[in-house]
Amino acid sequence: MSAVDRHAVASGLGPILESSLPLLEAAPDAIVVVSESGEIMLANRRAEELFGYSAEELIGSRVEMLVPDRFRARHRTHRSEFTGRPHVRPMGAITDLLGRRKDGSELPIDISLSPVTFESGKLIVTAIRDVTARRDAERRLRDEKRFSDAVIDSLPGLFCMLDEQGRYVRWNRNTETVLGYSAEELAGRRRTELIRPDDVSRVEEAARVAFDSGGGKCEYDNVTKDGREIPFFCHGVTVEIAGRPYLLCVEMDVSERRRMEAALRESEARYRVVAETATAAIVTVDSKGLMTYANPATVEL
Repeated sequence: MSAVDRHAVASGLGPILESSLPLLEAAPDAIVVVSESGEIMLANRRAEELFGYSAEELIGSRVEMLVPDRFRARHRTHRSEFTGRPHVRPMGAITDLLGRRKDGSELPIDISLSPVTFESGKLIVTAIRDVTARRDAERRLRDEKRFSDAVIDSLPGLFCMLDEQGRYVRWNRNTETVLGYSAEELAGRRRTELIRPDDVSRVEEAARVAFDSGGGKCEYDNVTKDGREIPFFCHGVTVEIAGRPYLLCVEMDVSERRRMEAALRESEARYRVVAETATAAIVTVDSKGLMTYANPATVEL
């Protein structure tokens, strides 16, 4: 008599377990049927493959053999609480679970629990899924996000990614620092809400053209949370992510350039006043020797 048969007879659940075996063998997940006392009553071939034990080694053993040593005492407590208040627990209800193979190695798993009551006893059907590939993918995604966040935060000036409605999707830390808004305040907010009202229509048109043509440039004044206006030059390019277009914008502060331009205009104005009122002839010529300006005194000559 096999290990499965011996325990089936001892438990009085022989016909039930025997009739369930073909169905359990067809399941894609590892299936372990456990008694209320924590004894393994049945295990499918996928469970043997996953944990490295034969059916003879599994049947009749405590289910804690599939749990890392450091978690076994806690698992016994949780199992006792579950059998006292049995309920269906779907996959994903508890995260970061680990299983233990025969060779002592550990693997990340997800489990579902389904209590089944018969006249002759109660069993807990445990479906166990190896989530190594999923955990590895999640880790890679986290690593990629940390890397992209570091790259974005290292960019000079402001950076943001906008959806087709012009709402913030991503941004760098500099955006929060310069504009004075928290991440919670920026998330999902329309970019034009933080631009000087007189510039909004021009920015919206530039964004529309950028989405249509693949990119564009624009200059405008950002308005900080405390009301200051700061001029920025923006260069944007469109990208498609998961079939949806987004606008990536890099903005550079042009306050210094604006100040230099204003100073130059002021200097030119002062020069013109002096030249216009001077009694001596004053002319300017370009690099080709052509006259570009002559004051009134020159004209009178």
